Amino acid sequence: RTRPSAKDDSTFLGWFELSKEIDVYRNDCRGERFLVPQVIVLPSSGTVSWDSDSLVFRYSANFLSWILGADDSFTYQICSTQATPQVCDQAVVKVTKRGVGIWGILIFVFLFFFLVILLIRCLQP
Repeated sequence: RTRPSAKDDSTFLGWFELSKEIDVYRNDCRGERFLVPQVIVLPSSGTVSWDSDSLVFRYSANFLSWILGADDSFTYQICSTQATPQVCDQAVVKVTKRGVGIWGILIFVFLFFFLVILLIRCLQP
């Protein structure tokens, strides 16, 4: 009998990424007769769904975490269908959301004021 072996995973979300497919199977030993992974601990700032051969993490950000970045995680398990009772193993997926940081804010503010000044100059007679 083959025991499932789930290994921890980690991934990064860039500044503007709101979702990411995570191939949790790439480092798991699951044999041939295993159930679809089941999320048993949900992430605190997103949702997880199953899409063919990978889990999809969808980030639901608030403004502060979009600026500063945030860490999140969820736990999934894989179970064998060959053993009674079922034999399962769990793994944690760590998701790091990169924030735009202070430089991103400064660039945004600069561009905003630049466009306002340009618009004012264009509207003057």
